[in-house]
Amino acid sequence: MKQDYTSVTNIFIICGKTDMRKGIDGLATLIQDSFELDPYGDPIFLFAGSSKDRYKYLYFDGGNGVDFYEYIKKLFTDLPNQGIQQNPKILDQYMPCSKKIRAECSK
Repeated sequence: MKQDYTSVTNIFIICGKTDMRKGIDGLATLIQDSFELDPYGDPIFLFAGSSKDRYKYLYFDGGNGVDFYEYIKKLFTDLPNQGIQQNPKILDQYMPCSKKIRAECSK
C-alpha cells in the first residue's frame, strides 16, 4: 500500500545503531523516552541498524480515518458469517485501507 507523505513537515534521522529487533512499540518507546518526541504525531523517524543495509522507519498515518473500536466491532460481527475459509479473498474487503471499511467505520 502506498502512503502519501506530502503533508509530512519533519523527518528525524536517529543517529547511532538501533537494535533492529525492536518492533513498532519498542521504537515508539525509544522516541518518547530518549528524545521526548511524540511518535504519533506528524514526523517520520528513520533508524539504522549495525548493518549498513538495514533500515526502518516509523510513521503514524492516523489509521486512515478509521475508528478502531467500530472496525473491531465490524470484524467480530461480519466475519463469522462470511465463510472466509471457503473464500479467503473476502478478507481484502475488511482491511483497514479498503473503501468499504473506510466508509462504514470512519471517525
